[in-house]
Amino acid sequence: MYKHSRDFELNENRESKKMEMDLLEVYVTRYALTKGIQKRIVKLTHTPEMVGDSKESHLFYHGEGDDWHYTLKAAIKRANEMKRKKVENLKKQLYKIEALEF
Repeated sequence: MYKHSRDFELNENRESKKMEMDLLEVYVTRYALTKGIQKRIVKLTHTPEMVGDSKESHLFYHGEGDDWHYTLKAAIKRANEMKRKKVENLKKQLYKIEALEF
């Protein structure tokens, strides 16, 4: 396909630069309540709002602002919201269990 080895080198350099541009450092909150907020290097995907983990190809994070965030501040805000909702849900469950009579 390439006429000279130099042509191959130039194309290879372009591809590696493109790959570097497609990688992002983001904060993942999908598992914030069990594993904490994780800083991950992810790849952009063809689907808007979805990124794939650069090291574990089977992991995808959906929804910027839900599963992943550009800033730590946004990730902390989301994790606190998740925690508040979880505590609220557990209180409801506890109330129902305490109301049981046998």
